[in-house]
Amino acid sequence: MNKKALILLIMTISLLTIGAGCVKQDTKNQAGIGGNTLYSYESTKYGFSLAFPANWGTVKEETKAATIFNTVLLTAENDPNRYIQISVVKVGDKNKPLVVDYPHSYLTENETYAYYYSGGGDDAGKPGLEDQKYFDIAKEVKTISETFKLTTFTGSLADCRSLSPSWALFSDSETSLSFCYINSWGTAKFKETEISPAAKAGTIYYISFSESVNYPLISYSTLDFKKLGDSDVPSVIDWKALDFSKSETELALLFPNEKATVRKITVNSKQVLVVNRDFIEPLSQKRITPLDYFMPNVSINGTTYNLHLVGLSEQEAVLDKLLESMSY
Repeated sequence: MNKKALILLIMTISLLTIGAGCVKQDTKNQAGIGGNTLYSYESTKYGFSLAFPANWGTVKEETKAATIFNTVLLTAENDPNRYIQISVVKVGDKNKPLVVDYPHSYLTENETYAYYYSGGGDDAGKPGLEDQKYFDIAKEVKTISETFKLTTFTGSLADCRSLSPSWALFSDSETSLSFCYINSWGTAKFKETEISPAAKAGTIYYISFSESVNYPLISYSTLDFKKLGDSDVPSVIDWKALDFSKSETELALLFPNEKATVRKITVNSKQVLVVNRDFIEPLSQKRITPLDYFMPNVSINGTTYNLHLVGLSEQEAVLDKLLESMSY
């Protein structure tokens, strides 16, 4: 296997581990440029825009995230051979071998990201790709790349640049929440609860890590979320009873039958209740000593949620950094 094929295989495996993002057009407008009718595309998430020729139609967007590469794949609606892929890499990662050796072309960079592109027609002329069509596509992709512009970056993603290389960025097209986490925890997986609609009010989302069996775990729930009917697992906290005007001694009473110590802290102007719990788990009869962070009234995707981060007491230092890195 040659070097290029190996790099492509590594990146493909990395991206498939995360899974495909949703297909969504950020911005689509008609614009007259150079006498031609073009369609403009803007990524508000990564802060760039492109213009497409009319024969591409409405481009389809697919975003993927991996440890180093975040990619935006834009494909013509009626021809899968016509595509351009924008690779978005943290500036601190741009000199890593996987980035340097990958077969893409550098576009530009800002304080946060370096941008690259590759596309249909890159292999025009190779066996099976001798048709003039592929040379035409290569020219179109090159022309599209020349329309690349940086737009106002919203700064909505967590900034992990000040942390060591052992940290990675979590972001997902399904949620505006992003944060930094330890690479050794594995792949961050985002999903909505699988509780049936008949057995719950509201909803809750989870972010877990492939190499961590139980902890850490992040969840955020709508303000009206609750399980209906009988449940073997009660809610960890009564969110409606969480009142930061109360003393820490009073707030410890929210965790009856547990040896709980609590602290009230403020992280990025948001009030957080930190709780060290110590109790016997009813089903297994094992002693459990989790460390919980409760953050009420967090706006994610324009909706207000209650956010809960739980880990082990020995993870406190890294959980503090994770919480501080969160962007909503």
